[in-house]
Amino acid sequence: MSSQLRIALAVTFALLFSPYVSTVRAQQTSLTSDQKQVVDTVSTIFRAASTEDIATLDSVIAPDFYIFANGTRFNGDTLMGAIKALHAAGKRNDEHVTEPDVHINGNTAWIAYVNKGSISDASGTVNQNWLESAFLEKQAGTWKIVFMHSTRVPPAAKGNDILSEQINQTSYRPQSHPPYARSFGDTEIVVVSDGPLDLGAPEDSFRGLSTDEIDELLLRSFLPTDKVVIEQNIPLLASGGKRILFETGIVVAQNVWAAFRSSSNQLRRSRN
Repeated sequence: MSSQLRIALAVTFALLFSPYVSTVRAQQTSLTSDQKQVVDTVSTIFRAASTEDIATLDSVIAPDFYIFANGTRFNGDTLMGAIKALHAAGKRNDEHVTEPDVHINGNTAWIAYVNKGSISDASGTVNQNWLESAFLEKQAGTWKIVFMHSTRVPPAAKGNDILSEQINQTSYRPQSHPPYARSFGDTEIVVVSDGPLDLGAPEDSFRGLSTDEIDELLLRSFLPTDKVVIEQNIPLLASGGKRILFETGIVVAQNVWAAFRSSSNQLRRSRN
């Protein structure tokens, strides 16, 4: 290879990758030392996956670790097994933690971030992003990942942006087979929602607990710490050609629950 060609390749590589490296470094410099450790711990999973390094993977995950990805629950072993199967099929993922939002409370931490990368196979390479989060615990002075969740970002629709496409996909639509259904013989129980119930400040619902204790409880459940929001779930029983709906009672007590009417009563509205 001539010296001129080597220089040209080096310049091309720098132009392609230096903006990405600069962005990552800028994001990292705004984090505290402990927050950087959390980001590095999550990033280690991607490095371990790319080389099928089970020992490195085990070094950053808790014994009871699991992840929800592609509609499936994986632990450390099954996750690595799925990665090896993808590699054997000629597919490779290139993944990077970007835009990290890290929160630490004592020996617990949670992180939300955009996983920016690509998927490659024999047909070529396609850019792909994932929206991901993780919950970590500091065990013996080292951050360990207890839980992760990954949502693949769909491609933007023509003439639309990704956010609008996601909203369209998650908007209410009648379904022939509800996703929250359980069958018992010829009887089916379906859980539907009457809308979220905003209970306001957490300290109003969790009496006798300190702010730190309340925050830890909410963070462990991957819930925001500024307010408590619960779902009003309604069971619908179908058996013998008949359907029985168990009302929650919120609509009846409108005088008591006047403050919640805007978010409640969604089931009745969706039927109109």
